[in-house]
Amino acid sequence: MTHDAGVILVCAFCHSFFLSIIHTIEYKEYRGKEGTRRMEDEMAKLQAKMEQQRWASFRCPTCQECSTGLRYGDWLSSESPARLSPCMFHTFDPGEPPPIYVDASAGQGKPKFTLIQGIGPKTLEMDKSRSNRVYKPTLRGCIQVDRAWQSLQPFETTEHPDDYASRMEAVSQAAILSRDAQDEESQAFLEEVLSNAPLFLSPDRDRVLTQAQKILFDAQVTEFDRLRLGGPANDPFEGMVDRDDPFNDFM
Repeated sequence: MTHDAGVILVCAFCHSFFLSIIHTIEYKEYRGKEGTRRMEDEMAKLQAKMEQQRWASFRCPTCQECSTGLRYGDWLSSESPARLSPCMFHTFDPGEPPPIYVDASAGQGKPKFTLIQGIGPKTLEMDKSRSNRVYKPTLRGCIQVDRAWQSLQPFETTEHPDDYASRMEAVSQAAILSRDAQDEESQAFLEEVLSNAPLFLSPDRDRVLTQAQKILFDAQVTEFDRLRLGGPANDPFEGMVDRDDPFNDFM
């Protein structure tokens, strides 16, 4: 049987905790001590990659609901596109890489995610949305309190989904451009996005959105100048998928 292996992500926009599948395990391929050692090495490489990368663009179930006005299950059967959010790979110990969980049910019934490698709760309880969103109260005692329990509720807001979607796209695209730019100003913007979760409930939200819009405008001007000088067309905003992200295959 094939078992899904996933990692906990925290959305920078809404501060939802959810699990995303990043690998599959076929236990029969890891029999014996040598097989166990090989599997541990594979998991360790994934952990090291996530620890170094820190964040990536993923489909957050809460932001998906906020940007469409649909329950996650209803969205899956709709024609509304997926939108990505900057999400951080979560670790329960600052000195350790993100833990990895495996679905012991192997797709047979309700998922049962249990810790396979790293430091974290032995099991994870999902909410009833069937979106792999972690039921946050079960993490009490495992995460810092401060703003950890504050999160955006998709069906308790008066904001129109189109407005949420527009803000999502602007900040998400600006974050990707900032990561690739590597200059000091871009990195400062990126750090502000990642350190203010839940950003869309933060008093700094509008200021960060203004910064994002400036980054997008500057990118468009740069592209226009390049075309004017005879360069090939290259739309920096084509699609929302972070194509350099090795975890996109699991979104």
